[in-house]
Amino acid sequence: MQEGKRMTKNILIVTISNVIRLVAGMVVGFVIPKFLSKADFGCYKTYTLYMTYIGLFSLGLIDGIYLKYGGKDYQELDKGKFRFYIRVLFYIQLIMSIVGFVVAFFFLKGELRIIFISIALNLIAQQLLTYFAQVSQLTSQFNILSIFNIIWSAITILGVGLIYLIPNANYSTYIIIVVGTNYVLLLYYFIKYHDIVFGKAVKWKDEKNEIWDLMKLGLPLLIANLVSTLILSCDRIFIERMYDIEQFSTYSFAYSLFSIANTFITAVSMVLYPVLKKMEDNNVKRAYHKANSLLLIIVFAGISMYFPLNSFIRWYLDKYTDSLIIFRIILPGLAVSSCISVVMQNYYKVTNRNLSFFIISILVLVIAVITNLVAIFVFEKPMYLSIASVITLFIWYFISEIYFLKGIPIGTVKNGVFLLLSTAVFYSVSILNINWLGFLIYVVGEGVLIILFYYKLLFALLGNIIHKKDLKEDGERME
Repeated sequence: MQEGKRMTKNILIVTISNVIRLVAGMVVGFVIPKFLSKADFGCYKTYTLYMTYIGLFSLGLIDGIYLKYGGKDYQELDKGKFRFYIRVLFYIQLIMSIVGFVVAFFFLKGELRIIFISIALNLIAQQLLTYFAQVSQLTSQFNILSIFNIIWSAITILGVGLIYLIPNANYSTYIIIVVGTNYVLLLYYFIKYHDIVFGKAVKWKDEKNEIWDLMKLGLPLLIANLVSTLILSCDRIFIERMYDIEQFSTYSFAYSLFSIANTFITAVSMVLYPVLKKMEDNNVKRAYHKANSLLLIIVFAGISMYFPLNSFIRWYLDKYTDSLIIFRIILPGLAVSSCISVVMQNYYKVTNRNLSFFIISILVLVIAVITNLVAIFVFEKPMYLSIASVITLFIWYFISEIYFLKGIPIGTVKNGVFLLLSTAVFYSVSILNINWLGFLIYVVGEGVLIILFYYKLLFALLGNIIHKKDLKEDGERME
């Protein structure tokens, strides 16, 4: 009961901050492409694409800390060890940053040189921010994480406003602002976590084996996460390599809209792992089906916003109208990627099946490469890479679901059927291109599906809410 209340409170805290972060994300997502030329926006998205892989340079240290200490209270942490961890991480990133800067400066040219120098300069700040975010998450310090999101949102909006004040600003100007913002944001974490940053740390000679052990523990998860990222971004890598910058810009804008939608879903993922870590194995398995069902309901209900968003883009950013075709195709993939990243990955981690998830992900990555190559060389148009991406996501979902639930006596067909039918409803309505009427048709159609498939779950949730309300009123009357 106490864990349920705590989880609900944590989700609420992170959700509120993520709503604020969502607003900032929308400002970036809509103002930056409006301000920059398509070529400049394509360069900026190339930078963000390659930034997603910098986690590799932590060498598994951050992931190892996450796995070892997940579910611990902050007061339980050995402060001397954590001061040692952050210093080791800093020196690793400093070396990587210097090497990256030198390679980019002497061996790359043009826009790629600017992009990879920027990545090298951002490396230290981004990795330390990730480290502190993981500490916040694994110790359930969601209030600190939420305040960080609010500060990030405020500074980000100011940064976007600053673009308008700088003469002849382009993509490199905005990247400089982004990198500077990350270093400013580090100050917040240094203040909040001063007791695991400043002060006496354990000595290298005493704890060097601990670093190797953490890296060995975290490396499989790091590689699995990297493979997952490759699967999710495989089509954009091919587009960036095989097509011109304007086509990449058009394709990337669709994924910018996808990312905005995904921001809100992150709230659940932030909270889930430390809570699951404290649960008994049998309870984890029983909760799996319900978590997947709830997430599918939330995402497919949220997908209804495609229809007003479609109208807004056509009015506000008409140069990206072609992106809407891509966005429409990939949007149901949000339900699949959310189930994988929010539910499945957390459940695989907490049940110690990281190796299994890694093997499945490698298989799916091979499938992703094959389907994308077919899309490029047979169909040629970028649109078909988005179709290949969605097909790959569905394959990934069903393989992961079938393997995880092998031998577990709970119904799983329902979620899969609901996923396929909801996707079919969205595609059928959205292809008509009747935005506001389409919105109403989709809401009614999806609402019927949700009630047919999950009426028992919905009634149980409603009953819990009413029951808690009655208990609260009884308590107030007794007082």
